[in-house]
Amino acid sequence: MSDRFSIPPDIQEVCRKIAKAAKDAGIREFTGEFIPGSEFQWWSKVHFSWTEGRHGADSNKLNISSTCLAHTFIEDKGGKQ
Repeated sequence: MSDRFSIPPDIQEVCRKIAKAAKDAGIREFTGEFIPGSEFQWWSKVHFSWTEGRHGADSNKLNISSTCLAHTFIEDKGGKQ
């Protein structure tokens, strides 16, 4: 099963804006979480971390994660499942 999906661009943009505000304020590392409001189509809690890092590949890293829970109901109609 490979039903993979990404965190939507509007949520990514929120995290980018928060990371930019942290960087502009002189913060070197910032971690947080939020639950998107009703104007978003993503309802799960979002966790993010940003670090200024050093020059090169380790600089300006933003990590975003969210866990979604899926439910499935299977009705037993007397047959095999």
